[in-house]
Amino acid sequence: IGVVIEQSLEPDFAIIELESLPDITPMELGQKPTKRLAVIQHPRGRPKVIAEGQLLEEVDGILRYVDLDTAVGGSGAGVLSTDGKLVGVHSRGDCNEFGGANAGWTAQAIVLASTILDSSVFR
Repeated sequence: IGVVIEQSLEPDFAIIELESLPDITPMELGQKPTKRLAVIQHPRGRPKVIAEGQLLEEVDGILRYVDLDTAVGGSGAGVLSTDGKLVGVHSRGDCNEFGGANAGWTAQAIVLASTILDSSVFR
């Protein structure tokens, strides 16, 4: 259970203050996406799915990736590099049977836009 304490539409993110912290170690943020990426998601509220695909491009704080299957409900999932760093947050799907690419905001764009997060990690 938590409360949204900051949110934005561009970049698209929400920071939630949790009522109690889970017993986990936070992931390290990464500044450089790798050629292969992964998204761990719970599409449509179903059990966890790990999808892997190729980075297409990174432009103006947006990662675009292909061959990485996401579905409705996957927004907000972390985008991970091959070295296990959180390099982005998945925000939109745009793949169909004719091609296209899914996209997310880079961790760097989110941290730099936030008034709460420590932006010195990317300077």
